[in-house]
Amino acid sequence: MVSLTWRQTCRYFEADKLEWLNRPIVQRMASPGVYNYEKLDTGIRGMLLKSNNLILNSMAEKCPRMVRLGMVIALTFSVYWAVPKEVFTLESAHAAEIKKCQDADGNWHYGNFAALSCANANVDEIDATGTKTGVDKPPPSAEEIAKQEEVQAAVLKAKEDKKKQRNQDLEVIRIYGTEQTIISTRDRKLAAIDKNIEVTRQIKSGTLKDIEKLNKLKKTKKTLKLLKEREEAVKSYNRVIRHNLTAREELSEKYISILSEFREAYGRVYTQ
Repeated sequence: MVSLTWRQTCRYFEADKLEWLNRPIVQRMASPGVYNYEKLDTGIRGMLLKSNNLILNSMAEKCPRMVRLGMVIALTFSVYWAVPKEVFTLESAHAAEIKKCQDADGNWHYGNFAALSCANANVDEIDATGTKTGVDKPPPSAEEIAKQEEVQAAVLKAKEDKKKQRNQDLEVIRIYGTEQTIISTRDRKLAAIDKNIEVTRQIKSGTLKDIEKLNKLKKTKKTLKLLKEREEAVKSYNRVIRHNLTAREELSEKYISILSEFREAYGRVYTQ
C-alpha cells in the first residue's frame, strides 16, 4: 500500500501541469510574489541546503523526480521563516493587484500594469478577491488644464471684487453713519426746497395782484411799463418754481438710491 502511494505521488508531481517545477530555482524565486533568492546571504543558503538534504535522503529512493520537488519545498519554507513577513505581504499583495481599464475604442484591458491604450482613461485597481481598491486617474489634458486655470482666475477675481466691494461698503457706512441720519438729512433738504417754492409762490401772488390793479388804471406809458415789468417777474417766478419742483424730485430719487445703497452695504458688512 505504501509503495502504491509513492507511485501515485510521483506520477502526480511529474505531470506536465507542474512544468514550472523544472525551471531554475533562482528564476522561480525571483517571480512575482516570491522573495528574490539572490538576496539571501550565505548563512541562509547553507540552511536551505541542509533542509534540502534531509528531504532528499528520505525521498531519493522512492521517487527520483521528487528530489526536485523536495528542494522547492525546502527552499520555500526556509525562505518564509528566514525573511521578515512584511516582505511576503507586500510582494504578494503587489503580485495579486490587477489593473483594469477601458480604452477609447471601448475595449477592456486587465493586467499587472495599465495598458498604454488607457493613458487617458481611469484605471481601476482590483485585489485578488475582485474588490475594487482604488482608481488611478489620468493626468489632465491641455483643455482641462486651461479650464482649471480659467476657473482659478475667476475665483481669484471674485475674491478681489469682494474685497473691493467691502472697502466701498465701509466707505459708504463711514460717510452716512446710520440710516436715520440719511433720512433726517433728506427731510431737511426737502423742507428747504419746499420753503423756497412757498415763498416764490407768495411773491408771485402779490405780483399778480399788482398786475390786476395796473390793468384797471388808465393805459399810460408809465402804467404799460410797470405792467410789462410785473408780467416778466411772474414768468421769472414760474421758472424758479419749476426749477425747485424739479430739484425736489431729483433729491427724492437721489436719497432713495442712497438709502438703498446704504442698506445693501450695511447688510453685506454686518449680516453676511
